[in-house]
Amino acid sequence: MTINSKTLPVFLGLLLIGMILGGLAWEIVERIAAAAGTDFHLGMENPIGFDLHVVAVSILLNIGSLAGAILGILLFFRI
Repeated sequence: MTINSKTLPVFLGLLLIGMILGGLAWEIVERIAAAAGTDFHLGMENPIGFDLHVVAVSILLNIGSLAGAILGILLFFRI
């Protein structure tokens, strides 16, 4: 599929879903490793986001977020 005005929402949706699922999967891997005795953290220390004093949106990025975004992009172009 190519990116145009009709497919842009699908592309952004797959990108966002990939980032969220990849980030959650990486967090699970880190917690399992911490429970096994190996402590490592390959993510950002401070969240990225914005605050409008009424609504605040932020996200912590890690390696899984990047991998999920790449997989979301690949999935989009395979459809």
